[in-house]
Amino acid sequence: MIARFLTDQLASSLIQQLESIVGADGVKSDPTAVEQVTRTCVPVRTLPSGVVYPRSVAEVQSVVRAAADHDVPIWPVSTGKNWGYGERAAAYDRGITMILERMDQIVLVDEQLGYAVIEPGVTYKQLNDHLKQTGSRLWADCAGSTQYASVIGNALDKGRGLTPMADHFGCLCGLDVVLPDGRLLETGGGPTGRNTVRHGYKWGVGPYMDGLFVQSNLGVVVRAGIWLMPAPEVFDFAAFEYK
Repeated sequence: MIARFLTDQLASSLIQQLESIVGADGVKSDPTAVEQVTRTCVPVRTLPSGVVYPRSVAEVQSVVRAAADHDVPIWPVSTGKNWGYGERAAAYDRGITMILERMDQIVLVDEQLGYAVIEPGVTYKQLNDHLKQTGSRLWADCAGSTQYASVIGNALDKGRGLTPMADHFGCLCGLDVVLPDGRLLETGGGPTGRNTVRHGYKWGVGPYMDGLFVQSNLGVVVRAGIWLMPAPEVFDFAAFEYK
C-alpha cells in the first residue's frame, strides 16, 4: 500500500469519497485534529494527511480501493494503545492512517475448541468482560500495556503476555485480510468461506501466509481467530524486581 505521496493535504475529492464510505464523522483531515488523534509516546513522530475510521470489512475494502485510486498510502492501526509498540504512529509522513477501533465485534467464542473470532477493535478488557459475562470456561491472556489495547493489534506487533498463552502472535489462527487491491484473503487454506477448522489448526492447507501480515503494511487484518485457555482452578502471579 506504499505509494507516491500527495501534498500535506488530501485531495478534496478523496476526502469526499472517504466521507461517503464511512460518514463525515469517520474522517479527520484538519491538521489540528489529525495531530491530536495520532499523538504517540514513541520519540520519532510522523504526521498523516488524514485519519479514517471504518466500521466494517466492506468499508475497509472501499477505503483501500479509494486510496489506491488516488495513489495514497494507508497505515492501519487497531486501537493505537499498545504502548511501546508503535501505537498510532505511521512509519512515514502524510498518507492516511486507518484506525480500526470501531470494528469491535466479538464474532464468536468456541467453548469446545477454545478460541474466539474477533475484530481488531476488540480490547483485552472487552474480551475479558465478555468471557466473564457469558460464564465462559475460558481465559484470554493479557498484555503488559493497557486493558484498552487491541488483542489483534498486540499480537500483530509480537506482544507478550503472562500465561502459557503468552505468545500472542503464536495464538493467532486464521486471519481475514484486506489486500492492497481491496480483495479479502482468508488464511488457513481451503475454499474461501468453507474452511471450518482454520481457527483451530494453525498450519492449514498449502503455504502459510499469516507471517506476511505481522509488523508489515502488506494488508489490513480485519478479523482473526485467537486461541484461549481453560480457566485454571487457581492462578497466582509473582513479579521480582532486582538491580
